[in-house]
Amino acid sequence: MSNSIPEEATTSVDYGNIDLPPSYVDNVQDTEREPLHNNFVQDILENDLEPITVSQVPYEGGQLVAKKPIMLTPTLSEDKQFFVIDDETLGISLSAFTRCELIEYLYENIAFLWKEYAQEHDYKMTDSAQVLKRRLLKVFDEQN
Repeated sequence: MSNSIPEEATTSVDYGNIDLPPSYVDNVQDTEREPLHNNFVQDILENDLEPITVSQVPYEGGQLVAKKPIMLTPTLSEDKQFFVIDDETLGISLSAFTRCELIEYLYENIAFLWKEYAQEHDYKMTDSAQVLKRRLLKVFDEQN
């Protein structure tokens, strides 16, 4: 497998001088290219809410490898404007306008949690942080 974020999360289109994800182009934008309303979610395909499988996460020149692939199923926010992933085991609660952005944020957050929790000394951590550390160490191995 590749040591990078899946192509699904990085596909983009040329939008003038700005390179934006395809779904971002479908949004109504203000003059600073910030979404005012997410129209993309109106056209959700069945596979947009299919589980996301995490088996490898790019991490500081190497990767984090899941001991067993992790399946996370996105949902929609109550207002149907965001894709959401909540996972108590990994301590993750994320939302994004698109599935691609959600995958990108997921990988970034796992890498952040690994650095801040899994690699920290126990004596510097609260009890709940140590619990998260043990969960991360149980789920992932670091490979360089």
